[in-house]
This record gives sequence, C-alpha cells and structure tokens, in this order.
Amino acid sequence: MPRWYRSISRQPIRQPDARLLEDLTTAFNNEGWGFIIFGKVVKFVGGPPIGYSEWIFYVPHSFISGHIYGHPSGQYFELMGQFVIHVVAIIRDDLANCTCRVCTTAAAAAQTAAVLSAPSDTSGPAAPAASSAPPAPSAPSAPSAPSAPSA
Repeated sequence: MPRWYRSISRQPIRQPDARLLEDLTTAFNNEGWGFIIFGKVVKFVGGPPIGYSEWIFYVPHSFISGHIYGHPSGQYFELMGQFVIHVVAIIRDDLANCTCRVCTTAAAAAQTAAVLSAPSDTSGPAAPAASSAPPAPSAPSAPSAPSAPSA
C-alpha cells in the first residue's frame, strides 16, 4: 500500500465554515439565485445557516465525497445544489414550502409515518360514542296546582 494512501483519513473531516460559504456562494450564483433574489451576484459571509456544516469523506479507490449536515430531519445534503434550494427557502423565510430534496423526503416520510401509525379498524363499524346517544327520557313532572282566579 502506498504511503500517501495510508495517510488519508477514513474518518469524516469537518470543513471550515469559510469553505462552506465559498462553495455556497459559487453554487448560489451559478444557479442564478443571486440575481433572482437580490438582483446581483452575492457573497455569503459571516457563517453558514445556524447548525449547518460541511463534511468530506475519502472513499477508498474512488473520490472525495462531501455532505452538508444540519437539517432538522437528520438527513444530509449530498450536493451543494440541493443545499442551495434549501438556503433559498431560508432566505425567503418560507421553509414550510421548501422544495429541496431533504425537505420533500422528510415531509413524505412524516406523512407515511402518520398514515402507518393511524389505527386501522378491520372489526366492522364502530360503536356510537357515548355522547351521541339520545338523552334518557325524564320522569313526567307532577301537575302544577291551579292558580287562584284573579279578580
């Protein structure tokens, strides 16, 4: 085995935030979002969206693979282009309608889980609820005394 091969870490390596910002800036502008949203080429500075980070993996005999972690679902972005779509939703403050692969996959998984966790009733019609039963008849009231004639 070559010496250089042994020196490559097989553990994921967190990239500096500056690297993530450079990659995000390039992809964001290459896909035209800078002009669409801001009317100009933009440069991301400061830091990535809170909680997000880029990690690289060295795949033996193959290539370097990078992933962006930090999505609340626990899933990761495999491509910067996928992350850019999510960043657009963050910028627009519209994560509820985010169309990135991770959000749509997470939403579909949540919907499937909700359907699977719903009780399935195969025993026939359900019994009526206690509150839907007609009220019990009340006992007849005693006749009232006749009122005195008025003068």
